[in-house]
Amino acid sequence: MTFTSASDDWTIRRASAQWNGYVLPLQGSEFFLSGGTYDFSVTHESNGVPLVSNMTRDVTEDCVLSIDEAASELRDVTVSWSDAFSPVGSVSVRSDTGFSVSEQEFTSGGSLLVEEGPQEVELNLWCGDCAFNVDSNLTVGADANAVSIGNEFTGDLEYFGDEEPYTGDRLEFWILDPVDGQGNVLKTVEAADHPLKATVTFTDVDDEQRVFTTEFSTDNHWGMYVTAPEEPGTYKVSAEVICDDLCAADAFSDIDSGQWYHEAVDWAFANKVMNGYGDGTFGPNDPLCREQAAAVLYNYLEGGR
Repeated sequence: MTFTSASDDWTIRRASAQWNGYVLPLQGSEFFLSGGTYDFSVTHESNGVPLVSNMTRDVTEDCVLSIDEAASELRDVTVSWSDAFSPVGSVSVRSDTGFSVSEQEFTSGGSLLVEEGPQEVELNLWCGDCAFNVDSNLTVGADANAVSIGNEFTGDLEYFGDEEPYTGDRLEFWILDPVDGQGNVLKTVEAADHPLKATVTFTDVDDEQRVFTTEFSTDNHWGMYVTAPEEPGTYKVSAEVICDDLCAADAFSDIDSGQWYHEAVDWAFANKVMNGYGDGTFGPNDPLCREQAAAVLYNYLEGGR
């Protein structure tokens, strides 16, 4: 079998074939395979830009696998997100043709070279201790192309229950398909070593001045259990999942969550390795004197005691 590229601008760097659960690394551009159906993964490179093509092909005698997709027109796609998230996240883009490109350390506002046509974009973003997984769909064309992620996602609340609830009942709600203003879908939220915090608000539809709120924690913000108000009435219900409160560095007035040091300060404060100053500041740009360095090492070795 032979691999060929439709354009001299593209170089095939590596390839593999999967058959019956076995992954076979393929060396060079010519190799021998038994007849059958294989899942191929081929990495191309052009001007330092890698693209991965995944495809299923039938292998027959003296078969040539032509990577025609490599000649596709490529466009710059800008990917950015709200300042509420850390500036660095991971981004992956997949197209209908099987091409994919990904960056594990991608900075908001940067760009990727992506082929024209429908694309599925997956982002993993951080806000404090919370990891957000967001899906976006984009059709890349000759005009300006961009993906922008907001920091507010809204989904319908659905009540799960066989009977109409009564005052004081324990209610189960689910948030369905939260999306931001650009139509990007929030798939999951996970909080490292912490439960998620949320607030549920009950507003009386006949008297909007009558509002009852309850707070709770959960490991998964799609499902929540809350207690109905003791006051009789007909209520509309809303819920807000709160991740900002999980950020340990919020205790300091001079910590910017968009800066490079943010996650390190979170860790140091949460683990009692560094405690900041008594005036509520941390001093992220202050020099470290020997006494402070000794205290940091002592706290770390003593496990924060």
